[in-house]
Formats: sequence, structure tokens, C-alpha cells
Amino acid sequence: DPAFRLPTTTRPRHYQAAIPDFSAGA
Repeated sequence: DPAFRLPTTTRPRHYQAAIPDFSAGA
């Protein structure tokens, strides 16, 4: 999924909410 490659600032909020480890790590 391309969204996983985007910075946390541009990634949709639902991705950040559903995947906090990606948000914090990226």
C-alpha cells in the first residue's frame, strides 16, 4: 500500500490511528 510509504504528516489519519507503530517509527 503506497500510504505506508508516505510520511506520517501526509499519511491519512486512519492509518496513523490503526498503525501507531508505523506512525511513531516513521
